[in-house]
Amino acid sequence: KMRQITFVIFLFIIALLPRIFLLDVVPFSMAHDELNYILNAKSQFQAHENIPWTASALFSWGEKNFDPHTIISEIPSLIISIWIGPNNLSQFNTRFPYAIMSSFTVVLLYLITKKVLNEKIAKIAGIFMAFNPWSIHFGRTALETSFASFFFLFGIFFLLKTNSWKILLALPLFLGGFLSYLGAKLLFLPIIIICLAFKFITEDKTSKNIRPYLVFTALASITVLLYYATLDFQPAGKRVTELLFFET
Repeated sequence: KMRQITFVIFLFIIALLPRIFLLDVVPFSMAHDELNYILNAKSQFQAHENIPWTASALFSWGEKNFDPHTIISEIPSLIISIWIGPNNLSQFNTRFPYAIMSSFTVVLLYLITKKVLNEKIAKIAGIFMAFNPWSIHFGRTALETSFASFFFLFGIFFLLKTNSWKILLALPLFLGGFLSYLGAKLLFLPIIIICLAFKFITEDKTSKNIRPYLVFTALASITVLLYYATLDFQPAGKRVTELLFFET
């Protein structure tokens, strides 16, 4: 047990170091989406509202005065406002929460792989993920993909670790991923269905109580249906064509 805890701490540190090294210098600038989330987080902390012409995809229900190109995901700016709000604006301060989240994602990948396969493969996967160039790159930016990856992987890990009705406690984590990134909303239900099917077939060999799985699937399906049924009343509806291959 202590060896596993030690390795988890070691893995987090080796993942964090390349994600925070010279973080205030590289990348040398910030993209439009990054600035939008950062400034909105500052505004949420100080004024408890979004910056002008910016709207949260779902939480700005009925909002009309916004630019379709500045519609942001629901919770990233709210989460980072806890850190960004009381601190000075700098590239290091604004990107630091994302580097932390990305490093935890590496640990979660290790834990999931250990649960599904074995510890040896999990250690290899964790170390490869810690030094994966794309993972490091996105972990050093203030883009919402780090939050979506973290919440989805946390939800998968929690789902695999619990049994019976306790698996329903993983749903809020999946919802965190759903509300973290507009592009991840299409992955929400497929990931949940695949994980539930895998767990029921491979792990739940004792009771084979299918009711928690059906309830979990039903709640996730209702969430998706309600979200898409109300797109016309929320800002996210203005960006729906970006998620489809055709327009109606």
